[in-house]
Amino acid sequence: MKNKKGLTIIELLAVIVVLAILAIITIPIISNVINDVRIKSLQNSAYGLIEAGNLYYVSKGNNTTIRFDKNDTKDTLKELSYKGIVKIGTVIIDKKGKVTVCITDGKNSAYKNYNENKVTTTKGKICSIKENSSIVYLGDDATITAYDDVKLTELVNSMQEEINALKSENETLKNKDSELESSISSLSSDLNGKITNLNTSLSSDISTLNTSLSTTNTNITNLTNRLGNFKYIGNTQGTGTLTLPSYGVYLLFPWQSGNWDNKGLYYLNITSYRYELVHLGENDSWTSIVTISVDKTNKIVTVSETSLPLHIYKVV
Repeated sequence: MKNKKGLTIIELLAVIVVLAILAIITIPIISNVINDVRIKSLQNSAYGLIEAGNLYYVSKGNNTTIRFDKNDTKDTLKELSYKGIVKIGTVIIDKKGKVTVCITDGKNSAYKNYNENKVTTTKGKICSIKENSSIVYLGDDATITAYDDVKLTELVNSMQEEINALKSENETLKNKDSELESSISSLSSDLNGKITNLNTSLSSDISTLNTSLSTTNTNITNLTNRLGNFKYIGNTQGTGTLTLPSYGVYLLFPWQSGNWDNKGLYYLNITSYRYELVHLGENDSWTSIVTISVDKTNKIVTVSETSLPLHIYKVV
């Protein structure tokens, strides 16, 4: 009877090492093959979308650029009835029937711009088409660098929007300028009116002042003529009192609103032993406004008033 021998530990380790080496060599190859198959599938799906886009244009004849999208939130791409499998993608058909395609599986992409004839595939890059654009982007980089018809159209549209904005701003400034001119005109008219009214008022006030001054001068002249040899002593304005310089005969004139009136005239005769105050006017309401105080020891006479300033003259 023969003895059966199994694998030794060394032989088993050798087999494991060989299998590991084979795995290291074959797994990347298989992975690349699988990835290539995915990219090829993306490419075929992109061509299927292009064909579906052409059929859509022939059947619908759209007069404007139309966009179809498929992503996590919407799926308008199904309207094209395309062949293939698309996870995320965009198709744009312009008014001339040119088709732009961009599809991705999250790792690789397949795309074609409207002015290209074949589909381009990329590994490890995700394509996209921005809103209001017909150009495929890889990340932030556009796949078209030349200024073709669509890019020129986009540039012209952008510039036209800026021009329209500037026109609107210019129109707003014109309106504000017109409002400002109207406001200035109104203010100028109002100011001229006020100046005219002020000049009229000043002219009237100056005329009144001249008349009043003439009247005052006449009153002063008349008073001077009437006083004759009279000496002006002073007035009680402010303090209400006035100390007379000596005994003698005085005339006291109550002064009201810048004028005096002989209806309130007082006659005052002061001697060393008595004084006499006589009201010579016709206005009885002024009879109690004057008070005389005589200090015989020091020979000082003080005139006081209670309501109206007194202008006092001494007969010389």
